[in-house]
Amino acid sequence: MNKIPNRQVICDVLVERAEKDKDIVVLCSDSRGSASLSDFAGKYPEQFVEVGIAEQNLVSISAGLAACGKKAFAASPACFLSTRSMEQAKVDVAYSNTNVKLIGISGGISYGALFGQGCHKSGMAKATYGTGSSVMMNIGKKAIFSESGLATSIAWGISGEVEYVLEGNINYAGAVIKWIESLGLISSPKEAPVLAKEANPNDSTYLVPAFSGLGAPYWESGARASFYGMSRSTGKAEIVKAAEECIAYQIADIIGAMIKDSGMEMTSLRVDGGPTRDEYLMQFQSDILGIPLLIPQTEELSGMGAAYAAGIAAGIYDKESIFAEMQRKEFKPQMAAAEKEKRCNGWKKAIKATLML
Repeated sequence: MNKIPNRQVICDVLVERAEKDKDIVVLCSDSRGSASLSDFAGKYPEQFVEVGIAEQNLVSISAGLAACGKKAFAASPACFLSTRSMEQAKVDVAYSNTNVKLIGISGGISYGALFGQGCHKSGMAKATYGTGSSVMMNIGKKAIFSESGLATSIAWGISGEVEYVLEGNINYAGAVIKWIESLGLISSPKEAPVLAKEANPNDSTYLVPAFSGLGAPYWESGARASFYGMSRSTGKAEIVKAAEECIAYQIADIIGAMIKDSGMEMTSLRVDGGPTRDEYLMQFQSDILGIPLLIPQTEELSGMGAAYAAGIAAGIYDKESIFAEMQRKEFKPQMAAAEKEKRCNGWKKAIKATLML
């Protein structure tokens, strides 16, 4: 069994191919992270295009390649490309009358994570937990435009085939835990799941973290944060529990909208980001969604996804085998259906009350 390559290995392979084929241009946003890329840029400047952060779009990339008069390029792992100008880029390339082959296109950090998670089929989805959260669902080769407050965008283009996603973003995920830490309710984020487990399981307190409005699928910028359902017995542990659980409820709202808009079944959710180390949150997320959560051992999925897309499109790696080797930790739903329905109904009431403020 082949070991999954890291970012440096892929850089080395792409550079090796470019050294043997003078028609390949290596495209990179920052070569400082790779010794092989830095050396290659010095030796073969005519085969190297460094794209500035503000210029990472296909129009500038195609112009750079056309200027070089090259037939193909290999995208380095650090290169995340915007696909918003894809059609214009194709026009530019055709107009330049050069034989440029775009071998791999990844739309950005979240799109790189989607590819890195192996969400290559319709109905597969991932959630990246960070300060906020980005949730994406692969909807295949035909765009579906949301009626539920989600965005539709291009996931990636490989070997001339484009795939689309439904996307929703929330403003407060990990930032909620930092907030309760700033209040002195916990001394560090690691303490949050411990307190949440100690809380009264029957407490009905909800936190709607609309500190800067509500994101998808509500998109209400005027909403403000609130607690809902507190009782005289609600204490510190119950407030921390509500903070933990509000992250899962928000993501569940987006997943529900995705299933409604796409008409597709979702059998699992692939997740990544720092908060996935929080086992209380991950189990509760699985319970509320009613599907397994899968957490990969590899953490640098955004960079790995862009690298894999380039390597697969260039024929360096086999997509099926490389993702089959990825190890994942699984959380399966344990909550009874009646309890899940009760809790989700409570969350809906909390959202409705917040929007009425």
